[in-house]
Amino acid sequence: MKNSMPERPDMIEYTEKSQRNYVQKQKSLMLLQDSELPLSALKILDLYLSKLDNYLSKQLTPDGKTEKISSQKLITIGNGDFEKALGLTHINKNTMKTRLKELSQPIEVSEKDNEDELDLVWLFENIHAERGDNRTWTVTFQMTDKAEKYIFIPENIHYLRYRLLNVVNLSSRYAYFLYMYLEDQRFMHTDWRVELEELKELLGCSDQPTYQEYRFFNSKVLLASQKELAERTDCKFTYKPIRRGRGGRVVGVEFHLEPKKESKYKKAMEQITIEDMMDDDEPIDISSSILTEDESRTVAIIRLKIDNPLIEMLSDSTIAACYRELDHKYGQYSGDYQKPLDYDIQQFVLILDKVRQEIENKRLNGEPEIKNINSYVRQATLNFWKEGH
Repeated sequence: MKNSMPERPDMIEYTEKSQRNYVQKQKSLMLLQDSELPLSALKILDLYLSKLDNYLSKQLTPDGKTEKISSQKLITIGNGDFEKALGLTHINKNTMKTRLKELSQPIEVSEKDNEDELDLVWLFENIHAERGDNRTWTVTFQMTDKAEKYIFIPENIHYLRYRLLNVVNLSSRYAYFLYMYLEDQRFMHTDWRVELEELKELLGCSDQPTYQEYRFFNSKVLLASQKELAERTDCKFTYKPIRRGRGGRVVGVEFHLEPKKESKYKKAMEQITIEDMMDDDEPIDISSSILTEDESRTVAIIRLKIDNPLIEMLSDSTIAACYRELDHKYGQYSGDYQKPLDYDIQQFVLILDKVRQEIENKRLNGEPEIKNINSYVRQATLNFWKEGH
């Protein structure tokens, strides 16, 4: 039985019940690469967030929001969950003290690209731990008042939602932050490029001399993280280096995210058919984020401009994700959300017309209906550009 904290702990898998635990985290708590928090502290923070109902709907009155926050100022974690999050079966008092002290320091919550501002916030004003007869710890966290704005998520604020199981299994800090980065990008696109130095900063290793050369960064960070994420999470991806000129030095990385649900898409990614979607009850993961005010305005305009009954059946997240995909593929991005580019909307019209025709053909042939129209349209959009449009 383990009795001390390994430097990079392995994690025993949670039960089926724990796989339903989700972490909801806004951007300020995702950008902790430059903090001194070790991976174990990041896992504890995720465990804490998974115990909260921290989403604040617009429908809540001011008093309702205050009441909801106040009711969760004190959160208790027990039943062995704390040990599981650290990959241990037993934690002695000194180790527990070390781990909790790591979360008792101020955390920088400033935007990373803002060089003129610095915000340091204490998340917890009190943390109490007590070991029971079964030798597992019960830990109570008391949130500070100033931490509320970073822990609770008002509607229309971008945030990331993911399974706790995906992160408690990770043993590398680089893999942890790469997972955050990739899942945050999934909302906007599945294929994109990022500059090499920016990627190093995102993963918290830009100041490591070892990783100045791409070959070491590739083998020790990217390849190792790719393997770990493939084995321990539902996030799978491929990547390739971008070189300056033929045979020149690597200046960036191109990523490709695989769909969350791969079962039938592997055989026919270029050609979407109703048969490929017919047996799928679980939708493709499109977005776990709330749309911003600008994005919501864009979706509203798209709904007004498209005369197709399917548009009323699609969620706002689906429409926003499809629009972003088309925007990305055709390089037509415009920040003017009052006048979204008609070219992208015209492409979306073609996609919806095609899907509508396939639905009608299926109905005439007496075949089963599509079970998830949001997933179907999202996949049709991903395939659209591959068909030569």
